[in-house]
Amino acid sequence: MNTETRTNGARLDEEAKAVEAGLARHLRVQGELAEARQIIAELREQLTQAAVENESLRSFNNLLESRVNACIAERDAAVVDRARYESRIAMISAALREPLTDSA
Repeated sequence: MNTETRTNGARLDEEAKAVEAGLARHLRVQGELAEARQIIAELREQLTQAAVENESLRSFNNLLESRVNACIAERDAAVVDRARYESRIAMISAALREPLTDSA
């Protein structure tokens, strides 16, 4: 019976150690899981911030594109106006160079 008690005691000791090891592993995994969840939450926040910044930059880019397009249209209109004025000035200059004639 003494041998049986030692065997049962050793078995209980091994089982207790196995339970302890399992519990320690479980607690370690729980800690890792909590840490991973925290990291995921931080990454989601960073992703949201990046998305907001990206949208802001897109809006600013659209504003700049709109301004550039307006400037191009204004420039094109100025080029057309210049061509008209140049033509009119050339006509007036030519008219001023012609000698005056008396029609009477």
